[in-house]
Amino acid sequence: MGPRGRRTCWAVVSEQLPPGTSFELRLSARGGSTDSAIEQFCNAIRESDFSQVSQWTDEVELLNFLADSVQSARYWQDPDEIDRILADPLVAEELRAVADVIASAPASAWWSSAMPPTEQVFIDWHPRGSQPPTFEGTRTTLRNWQQGVLADEAMLRGSSWWSPPIEPSLAETTRHLPNLGAVALLLQEDGCGDIAGDCWTVRCRRQPRVCEVSGAKEWIELVERYALEISSSRADAWRAATGLDGRWFIPDWSRVGEDFDAVHLSIGGYLSTSGRALLLGEGKATFLAGWDPDKSFWLTDILELSGSPVEWVSTRFSPSRAWQAAGPDEERI
Repeated sequence: MGPRGRRTCWAVVSEQLPPGTSFELRLSARGGSTDSAIEQFCNAIRESDFSQVSQWTDEVELLNFLADSVQSARYWQDPDEIDRILADPLVAEELRAVADVIASAPASAWWSSAMPPTEQVFIDWHPRGSQPPTFEGTRTTLRNWQQGVLADEAMLRGSSWWSPPIEPSLAETTRHLPNLGAVALLLQEDGCGDIAGDCWTVRCRRQPRVCEVSGAKEWIELVERYALEISSSRADAWRAATGLDGRWFIPDWSRVGEDFDAVHLSIGGYLSTSGRALLLGEGKATFLAGWDPDKSFWLTDILELSGSPVEWVSTRFSPSRAWQAAGPDEERI
């Protein structure tokens, strides 16, 4: 179980605690004795009754606990006080029971499943009235991305902290759920606070070649097969996030796109892998950061729009985000 998996489990535990207890524990983790905080967190987990979670069937309700973990990820600096306490072996061991209950819930049954090509949704975060998105020029974009990375490495510069090829012209999709236009509405690392987005269903022009990242093993294999060193641009951020000082590598996405149309990170893969320093040997390592759960990055021009968009608007910000499909005349909030 990785850092984001532990934080998701803690979000479920926090929901069961008496009012104010979660805040008191955060203060203890922030300023008190580490040993005392560890003991308090362990006791809170042991004394919580989260058995009913195994009966949850509402997929969106369970995603809201995952959203707490996703939104607290910060791979450009050291982990926050909660993540540091949850990483302690004693606390992590206590959380395993919570993880087992979550995994048994009907609402999480799809969390480790492969990307369903016929259920993919692209979110256009631009205001209503913008031009429909197009998915063209991917090869050129990836070549330019590769050249930019190589230039940064040669010049010993850069301030990036993410692993995937985040480029404005590259398509990113997640699946839709019965009561949610797209998973990415709820699950965004380092989100911009968007309050509305047009959800476009997309389809593939042919059967896609999909690389599935379902855990650390698959991510390491992908990095080793298409290794690209990015130490100059990411070493400072990833050293702070992991405490590891070494040479860092990610996949060369321009080369991955020669063999695959898309790379999909399942929720299970995210929970077990994201935020972990993974050793490759000989002082080399890799790190999965900045990749939202269930997201697919598309590396070829295989996508096209299917149908008209549906605007989804945020209706609540705290304690968690809530989204609903907007009516034709509904104002953005």
